[in-house]
Amino acid sequence: MTERQKVWTLESGSYSDYTVHGVYSTKAKAELVASALTGNWSVFDIVEQDMDPLVEELEAGMHLYDVLMDSKGHVERVSIDAEPATYTAQDGCTWWKRSTAPAYRGKGVLDAVRGHIWAADEGHAIKIANEYRVRHLAKGASRD
Repeated sequence: MTERQKVWTLESGSYSDYTVHGVYSTKAKAELVASALTGNWSVFDIVEQDMDPLVEELEAGMHLYDVLMDSKGHVERVSIDAEPATYTAQDGCTWWKRSTAPAYRGKGVLDAVRGHIWAADEGHAIKIANEYRVRHLAKGASRD
């Protein structure tokens, strides 16, 4: 994947009050506008965004996969994600400490890596999940 160009959005509010006030080519430009608009009640967030998210992945024929792999590398689940709209262009896996969760504690269930991954096929998704698993273990995550 190529490095994506960035843009910065000037945002405020939340839920029904959420507004994007502008999209800027540099953070400095977004900060300039935010400083000019800031008043007694105005609070702005400057958010870095990827330009054209998902275009490269979709043009390459990729799909979003849901992968669950235990700490020893056994794949428990891999499928095309049924709800891709809930995820962004950023794929990634989180470490799931199942061994300490009340529902699993003492049952020999291994910790796992779970993620939503943009990949060409199931094998590619599993390879990417395994790379995340290895990184989590290298940072000190437990195998059990």
